[in-house]
Amino acid sequence: MTTKVLNVWWDSRDVGQLTQDRHGDIAFQYADSWLGDQVTPPLSASLPKRPEQFSRRECRPFFGGLLPEESQRLVAAQALGVSPGNDFALLDRLGGDVAGALQLLPEGELPADVTVNAGAQSTPLDDAGIVRILDALPNRPLLAGEEGLRLSLAGAQSKVPVVVIDGRIALPLPGQPTTHILKPPIARFKGTTENEAFVMSLAAAIGLDVAPRRGKNCGGPSIPPARAI
Repeated sequence: MTTKVLNVWWDSRDVGQLTQDRHGDIAFQYADSWLGDQVTPPLSASLPKRPEQFSRRECRPFFGGLLPEESQRLVAAQALGVSPGNDFALLDRLGGDVAGALQLLPEGELPADVTVNAGAQSTPLDDAGIVRILDALPNRPLLAGEEGLRLSLAGAQSKVPVVVIDGRIALPLPGQPTTHILKPPIARFKGTTENEAFVMSLAAAIGLDVAPRRGKNCGGPSIPPARAI
């Protein structure tokens, strides 16, 4: 079995390669072009810019942290037909858009050339479409496996990244950066949507930096505050 490769891109620039060897161990190495540019930042404080390869122990906390956690990871892995413990396989299926400006793409696949105006091509969802997404999330976290979508967010709560176009929610086009997070209520706890909206509004009122948020109700399941990424 040959080494598997995912190229890491930041704003359509080649950052380096995440690899998985025949034993299942992952490693990361920065691209020479990224290292040679004094302006480019490291991926994280735990992965400082250096020419030497980072081992599984060194790089897994960062790359594993891009994936959903707990039951969200388990159910997403089941939907995709991969092991929940295989970070590389999950990123291969979900890493087209992760938190921040990063993309993890298979060898030979380049970031889509999405312009600022490409969002106009995304079709906003009507209320029935939003409800369909919310109904699908328990069985397919992050809409794992839906054609054209490769999205990932950390955390154990159900959510999905979306784009907002003229105040309306839409699913992103391939390669299109998402702008908001759509978070449904937690089924086993009452009032989680209202509680999060209240706490974020309170934090903003006392001067803390808080992501923009808003809610919507479709006459059925409550659609919680969308949070900007």
